[in-house]
Amino acid sequence: MIEAGTPRIRISFVLACVMFLCHGHAGPQDTITRSGLDYLRLQQDEDGSFGQPQPHLKAGLAMLALVCVQTTLNPKDIEHLERATVYLIKTSAASGDLGDDMFRTESHSIALLAMLCSHEFLKDAKLKEESAQRISRGLKYLLRLQDRSSSSSSRGGWRMEGSKGRANDRRASAWALLSCQTAALYGMEVSKTNMEQGVRYLLGSFKADAESKDQIGGLSVDTLGLTVNLVSSMGGWALARFDGNASMLKKNILWLEKHPQAWKGPNYFYATFFRLRALKFMDEPELYAETKKRIMNQLQDHQSSDGSVSFPPGNAQNTIAMGSVFTTAMAVLILNVDNSRLPCDEDYRVEPRFQ
Repeated sequence: MIEAGTPRIRISFVLACVMFLCHGHAGPQDTITRSGLDYLRLQQDEDGSFGQPQPHLKAGLAMLALVCVQTTLNPKDIEHLERATVYLIKTSAASGDLGDDMFRTESHSIALLAMLCSHEFLKDAKLKEESAQRISRGLKYLLRLQDRSSSSSSRGGWRMEGSKGRANDRRASAWALLSCQTAALYGMEVSKTNMEQGVRYLLGSFKADAESKDQIGGLSVDTLGLTVNLVSSMGGWALARFDGNASMLKKNILWLEKHPQAWKGPNYFYATFFRLRALKFMDEPELYAETKKRIMNQLQDHQSSDGSVSFPPGNAQNTIAMGSVFTTAMAVLILNVDNSRLPCDEDYRVEPRFQ
């Protein structure tokens, strides 16, 4: 049974020791993070956005990057968050839809996640109240978008384009689950059924057996063309985070170990985001440390002097169009999973909000 808001201790003493021994790598990580955050601060426009296209998704990611490694924020960063929050509220629908015109469910989920995690830092009382109201509407809107059809292949998932579009999409569904999980940790009402069906959909293409042993433990490509690497990383995160089947979890660990992350597209940043979080909660300290070192080196090698991070080869044009705000914010979120203060990256239930 999946408990969406159940606190669990997953980080072992062994992992803590490994992280201590690897402390020498904190230098590059800190440099990438500090330079990346400096770059993001400079990219915010007067209206609070971080540029087109997909301005809601990019604003959400930039907000998450700002708060993920800071327990307290200086007045300037609070201003950045408040301006971004104002932008999201002013340019979103009163119905609760926070999404962009493209990739609507994914961008809505990320913007909602950002507002959830940023709310405690807001100083303007009126803005804080309005943000809480929009968060409540946004969660209800996201839950309404979940597929409740009778089809076992789609039930529980989310379409990328919201209520429109073709089939359900596992990438959109993973971000929706992450947002729902965070809302539940804050004490908001998300039913077990919503979470269980979402996880079941996300794991629907898991390969428990296959003619090729190399495929066992991975997940098949999504109907909309998502790569095996991405879907398998998201599946591992779901297995680890929601008390998945032990046999499936073991097979997925072996798949992730056999298929290390390379610097190539088309979903490098999404895949590494979920891969590191999967390994963190799988309690696999050596594989986690090895994977993180590989990814950190890749990002360090492709960070420019201004702090921005480039795209690997093979990315889709619609992803490249989002530019370095997307890549740099994702790089900060990817590398700081250890010390992330986002509730979805931790094992505790935070103070209830948004009631």
